[in-house]
Amino acid sequence: MDDVSINLLPEKGPLFHQIYDYFKEEIRGKRLAPGTYLPVIRKCARSLKVSKNTVEITYQLLLSEGYIESIPRRGYRVLKTATGDRPAASPLPDKNERHTNPILYDFRYGSGRLTDFPFVYWSKQE
Repeated sequence: MDDVSINLLPEKGPLFHQIYDYFKEEIRGKRLAPGTYLPVIRKCARSLKVSKNTVEITYQLLLSEGYIESIPRRGYRVLKTATGDRPAASPLPDKNERHTNPILYDFRYGSGRLTDFPFVYWSKQE
């Protein structure tokens, strides 16, 4: 896939979102087969007459949603399991459930005591 031909209209919303929708539908509709490399960012930007940043944002969005993968020094490739479904989040612990492991350090803002800080070691000069 070298050239991309999309009818981009500014009144339809952000350009990156229109490009994203195009690639997403191509992938979900199996018109872009798994293992197919997307156009290089520069070529895609040139053929669509948009900035490289617009295409890069599009690719990062597709990457974050599981449609493509980044192959170093090769480009972006459609995943074999490109469904766009995000993995289910792990359930949150019950609020009433007690922690079995004691909390050793409390990093909340304002919870530290100045007397606990090891000033001796920090002021040591070698």
